[in-house]
Amino acid sequence: MKTAIPVRRQSHSHMPASACALLISGALAFALLGLAGCASAQAEEDPASATGEPPQAETTTQGANEKDTQSPELVQHTSGLVPGFSLSELLEKSELIVDGVVEGTSDAFLVEPVDGAMPQFFRDVYFKAETTYAGTPKYVSESNAQQSLLTLRIEGGAGAMIATNVEPVPAFEKGERYLLFLYQADDGSNYNTEGNHYYVIGVCTGAWLWSEEKAAFENPVMRTDEKEYINGDTLRQKIAEAPFPVGVERADLGVNARMSEIEESYREGSLPQELYDHYVQLAEKESSTFSRIMTPEEQQAYEQEEVARMKALETTSSSK
Repeated sequence: MKTAIPVRRQSHSHMPASACALLISGALAFALLGLAGCASAQAEEDPASATGEPPQAETTTQGANEKDTQSPELVQHTSGLVPGFSLSELLEKSELIVDGVVEGTSDAFLVEPVDGAMPQFFRDVYFKAETTYAGTPKYVSESNAQQSLLTLRIEGGAGAMIATNVEPVPAFEKGERYLLFLYQADDGSNYNTEGNHYYVIGVCTGAWLWSEEKAAFENPVMRTDEKEYINGDTLRQKIAEAPFPVGVERADLGVNARMSEIEESYREGSLPQELYDHYVQLAEKESSTFSRIMTPEEQQAYEQEEVARMKALETTSSSK
């Protein structure tokens, strides 16, 4: 009987550049603003193939694909803090705001990023958009447009030998109704591949689950002792009253969105030449190259190598 090797790591979900603050102290680092847990945590008031979409497998009735029911040899548990954006911040950051129902998910696939980091598992959630509050939906194909199906990309999933459980990511069970605050990326930053898929603002912060009891959508982030709820009419009013345009496309993400701060730090002498050159090269790569969905053969080889590597580390550790 196989014994799964548990591994805990940090999430690398695609995040809007506006969710990050630039911290400069001799070198450059980035930290999330307004950090909060989703669903169960109490938040503090202050603190995604070279051609695009993966093959769409038959949708499943669960938030996880069928391979998740098998016994993987390596289980990676991902947890971490995510931005606890207020409703006003979600409105300002969203390119598309819709509500609707989850239709299913794809099988997991591995994405190889442009920055040389380790590949990560992702899945696509197929979401039937019923009401659009802001922005213009973009669909993968004409058939998807006729069915009003959007593609949401989420981190996590299971291959043949490795499973990745990402705690902040919503379950997105088939039939669940959500209000979603979404954005797209048009570069290769943060595991983004070419194609028409969306990301949830703040990983889970922008996914409000429908509450039958309240007849409204429930904010996944608790900012006070009381949960926050919103219905469609109130949301439309909030959008109309916003002092900024809602549903506007963003131009830059990744390193390119932070180049002005990076260049200023370099001019001031607080950023070393070597690190500055690294960011410039990475910005150019993200602008010209998308991350890539690995082939089934590449995914199989990667999983075998990673499991073998972790078993070797476990053996070495236990022999000491």
